[in-house]
Amino acid sequence: MPQNDIIIVGSGISGMALAHYCAKKGLKPLVIDKSGRVGGSFHSFRSDDYWFELGAHSCYNSYGNLVGLLADTGILDKIIQPGKAGYKLYLNGEVKSIMSQMSIPELLFSLPKMFGAKMDGETVKSYYSKITGINNFEKAICPMFNAVICQQASDFPADMLFKKRERRQDVIKKFGLPGGLQTITDTIAAESAITTMTDKEITGIGLNAGVYTVTAADGSSFESRMLALATPAAVAANMLGKPFPDLAVKLAALKAESVETIGVVINKDETSLAPIAALAAADDIFYSFVSRDTFPDHKYRGFAFHFKSGESNHEKKLERIAQVLGTKNFAQVVTAGHVIPSLRLGHREKIAEIDKMLAGTPLMLTGNYFSGVAIEDCVSRSLQESGRIKL
Repeated sequence: MPQNDIIIVGSGISGMALAHYCAKKGLKPLVIDKSGRVGGSFHSFRSDDYWFELGAHSCYNSYGNLVGLLADTGILDKIIQPGKAGYKLYLNGEVKSIMSQMSIPELLFSLPKMFGAKMDGETVKSYYSKITGINNFEKAICPMFNAVICQQASDFPADMLFKKRERRQDVIKKFGLPGGLQTITDTIAAESAITTMTDKEITGIGLNAGVYTVTAADGSSFESRMLALATPAAVAANMLGKPFPDLAVKLAALKAESVETIGVVINKDETSLAPIAALAAADDIFYSFVSRDTFPDHKYRGFAFHFKSGESNHEKKLERIAQVLGTKNFAQVVTAGHVIPSLRLGHREKIAEIDKMLAGTPLMLTGNYFSGVAIEDCVSRSLQESGRIKL
């Protein structure tokens, strides 16, 4: 008999949300992750009483399934509201407002085009350049969108970047959690029905007589009649190459961008930079930084710089951070890596083909590459996949 009800590979918000939904159905999930912690892109650096985000950082009351997940796990009443801080552009070594880079005449001429404009079948560039003007888009809007998804945003499907979602009026509009968003995945991992194993890299998946065998690099193996992969598409493709070669080919065709993140903590008096939520860089080696300034601390400030993959070495990146912040006296330096899908027009059709292959099988796929890269998209996909489980 298989030793597990369901094995879930990957402990980011997608994998942990799926584990939670499986546990609600009475199953006992085993979650396996190659890193030394759960959370994936929910990566909150913590040192003593200070924390800041190295990955995902914003939650909204329009994230209905996420809000439901927080209610389920008993932490919805712990959410905290961020303070106000602006979003700025970094251009030629200077911090500038977004509006300072916009042509008002061009904007006034273009804005009326938003009435009746539809995102379906449009890229970010084709849609937003119509309603802001092409020069405004290139100078101000595009760098901000690049910062959001840590890659060139122009070819991203417009309707997959920002979605209109119904808001929960009983929940604050934007929120975080004490200790960072990793608190969510940590809380799910602590559920009694869920077992998590970290520092265990999966190197092979086999399927025989309806039983999945998952093999780790250390030689250990696990069996289950149900399997879920909550990994980047390329990783899932590599794992499924032998048992599901046709599905693996479809997954391997999906593109993604690797993002290298360096987080620094500095004493508040080390920089003259005014409080800021995030900074989007135009034509630089980093896409953006996100700060902890919206949750101010009496002593420290934290900044997570998201660098373009392969642009420079670690020392050069630290030099660039020092130039932007005006100090190289870092109290802490930490690093992280993330994989962000590069969605393109026609992506929904590709996912429909993948879902058709999954139909009727006890194999589930979840992650941020299905309908969008937002946290809510990840949770929603996991909820959808859990609905396929027949007990």
